[in-house]
Amino acid sequence: MKKLIVDFSGTIQKASKYGVLGEVQVNSPYGVQNAVLPGTSIKAIRFETRSTDTAIYGGVRSEIVVNAPVKDATAFNPWFAFKFYIPSAEWDGGTKECIFPFQFHDKSLADGGEKASPNFALEILNKRFRVATRWSTADYNTASNRKEKWTDIGPAPMDQVVDLVGYYLPRTDGTGVQKLWFNGKEVFNLVGANAFVGSYYDYLKVGNYNWNRVLKCVGFIGGPLIVGDSAETYESMYAALQPASPQPVPNKAPVVTLTDQNVVTTFATLSASVVDPDGKIVSTQWRQVSGPNVALIGSLQSAVTGISGLVTGQYVFECTATDDKGAQTAGKCTVDVDIPVPAKKVVFEGRMFDDGTWEKL
Repeated sequence: MKKLIVDFSGTIQKASKYGVLGEVQVNSPYGVQNAVLPGTSIKAIRFETRSTDTAIYGGVRSEIVVNAPVKDATAFNPWFAFKFYIPSAEWDGGTKECIFPFQFHDKSLADGGEKASPNFALEILNKRFRVATRWSTADYNTASNRKEKWTDIGPAPMDQVVDLVGYYLPRTDGTGVQKLWFNGKEVFNLVGANAFVGSYYDYLKVGNYNWNRVLKCVGFIGGPLIVGDSAETYESMYAALQPASPQPVPNKAPVVTLTDQNVVTTFATLSASVVDPDGKIVSTQWRQVSGPNVALIGSLQSAVTGISGLVTGQYVFECTATDDKGAQTAGKCTVDVDIPVPAKKVVFEGRMFDDGTWEKL
């Protein structure tokens, strides 16, 4: 089951070292700021540290604590995914390393303190990524029991948005797993011990930990930041990072309005009101549906047109409108024609009398 942890749209607040989701560990006002991933509209956090920053929790930090450490292995979420961006012009690391964009850190079961560096972290050194792995096979509260190694995984991708999916199964024996994918390609896969004896299951932090006081480190992490339990897969986590496909908006058909009419002449005018609610009308077409004879339609493709050659009776005409997405609507109207019959002139032969009467011959 995936959990949306941070969508990077809320107000950032500084908080204590452990506890609520999304708490911030930051040295300076510019250290953690709302932003967007460069070149996109994706909401993000801009993380910055400088060598001159005052230390907090033992180092120069601009980090968000994603979750609290847990004792129960079943409560640990091994999957995590987010987007990141590193601007090359603002990364002045020189020959010193800086942790970005994430780390999984320890917490001692004995006294709740942090005794060592992170068990699983990405570091940038000379603009190359290396993975830090740390573990112990005995109580790590004794420093001599701690082990560590670094694995170079190639140049850090600069000036581009990278989809990161990670998997961390913390174990103190040889069954631990650490995996990373960048933009759909597996870049790191290590099986072996990767946790401390005597520690909680690690908590995840994202951002920038400039413990070696690099001159300036700037990186962006964009949302959503997602963690997932053991039921997830690489495919499901990667898919969750991708923007949802926009749902197609149904096309609205044209609206055709016609008016019936009564005429007493051999000609009339047809007028159609044609409107497309979400686009434009590309054509109109008139046709005669029925009538006592075939009338002459002046312009078949005009919304307003004349008709002629009418005789007494009822005509039905239809106007069809087509919009720019191919939707069609047809409307009908009747034209009732009642042409008056001229009076007939009747001639009689007869004679008129003086009293005004007459008789037919």
